[in-house]
Amino acid sequence: METLLRIGLSNAVVALLMALVVVTVACVWRRPAVLHALWLLILVKLVTPPLVWVPVAWPIISDSPQPAVAPMPELASVEPLLVKDTVVVADSEAMRETPSVEGAILPDELPSSEPLAIPNTPKATPLPIPGWLAATCGVWLAGALAWYALALVRLRRFRRMLRHAVPAPESLRQRTQRLAEKLRLRRCPGVWLVPGRVAPMLWAAGGRPRILFPADLLRQVGVEQQNALLVHELAHLRRRDHWVRWLEFIAAGLYWWNPVLWFARRELREAEEQCCDAWVTSTLPGAGKTYATALLET
Repeated sequence: METLLRIGLSNAVVALLMALVVVTVACVWRRPAVLHALWLLILVKLVTPPLVWVPVAWPIISDSPQPAVAPMPELASVEPLLVKDTVVVADSEAMRETPSVEGAILPDELPSSEPLAIPNTPKATPLPIPGWLAATCGVWLAGALAWYALALVRLRRFRRMLRHAVPAPESLRQRTQRLAEKLRLRRCPGVWLVPGRVAPMLWAAGGRPRILFPADLLRQVGVEQQNALLVHELAHLRRRDHWVRWLEFIAAGLYWWNPVLWFARRELREAEEQCCDAWVTSTLPGAGKTYATALLET
């Protein structure tokens, strides 16, 4: 648990420092593509192992008293046995040293070889987990599970609404195919009409990506405005923004308590929308006013 808290704190501190740098860059250089990459890097950092560990010296205090360890008794010093008057005697096989009888220690005079009594020392037991540490990790885990559960409930509810979606008219699908070729997409997503007041969106959760277009808006805007809105959604697919949603999903569940995450997530989506707007004006020259009108209608 302590390691989990250290990882979360280290990533949060590094993400805060990175966010301050990105905010400073945004004040002097307003490039949506660059800012999008920088905010995306912060989300990646939150879900990756920490590169820099923040030193935290929180006390690990146990509620139960620790057993006292008895001090080791001092062993009596034993003087070494000296063998005096060593005489070298020739042997028929080899030369070897043998002590002379005079001054030698007889076996009866050797001290008794009784084993030394070593006192039993208690084994070191791991310190119990403090209550505040377990409570903090419990709140963190409970919040993450609640966030994932809420997100899955919303996803299921939206998928249930998609049962009322119907395929778009053939003319709209053909125009979408031509616009996808302009953006050099390998496969054109399907276009579906949905009831209700929703904005056009790219839906890529569980299955082939498809564009959801509100049926009421289709009757309110003209063909040029429809094309501008379709290019905007195709640009999301071309930029692989639907994969970023999964990264946001993971990071938001793990760091629901970190305000830096929510700020980076909001700025990331803002830069993402600006990048797709630039794709519209570059793909459809002269459609700036038409696209602005379509956004107001949306």
